[in-house]
Amino acid sequence: MPPTKTKITEPARRIQVWYINACSPTKLTIIIVLSRSFDKIEESTMGRKKKTSKPPPKRKAVEKMETLFDCPFCNHAKSCEVKFNRKRNTGTISCYDCLEAFQTSINHLSEAIDVYSDWIDACEDANK
Repeated sequence: MPPTKTKITEPARRIQVWYINACSPTKLTIIIVLSRSFDKIEESTMGRKKKTSKPPPKRKAVEKMETLFDCPFCNHAKSCEVKFNRKRNTGTISCYDCLEAFQTSINHLSEAIDVYSDWIDACEDANK
């Protein structure tokens, strides 16, 4: 179906309205042209609100997990450091002050807190 043009003129307001039917019969576009000022052209779609873009959601600040922990033997604050050996799937935690060390098996999801909690659990099991 070829596009059809219909011209409607309202003499009281001197506004010319052109109805242009696009390729699909469901979408009808209206172009409003004010007479004697052709530089102001508005284009809108019938039956729909104009889309307003929403601002992107703000990212929450991700807090980094601790890598230094308190030693359960010498009670020094932040003296134990965790090191991972991903090739051998082992995690080692050692204290700088009392030179205590613990080694446990890890997987690809393990974090430093997991190695520390395994060490604390092993200390509690040894005390029983």
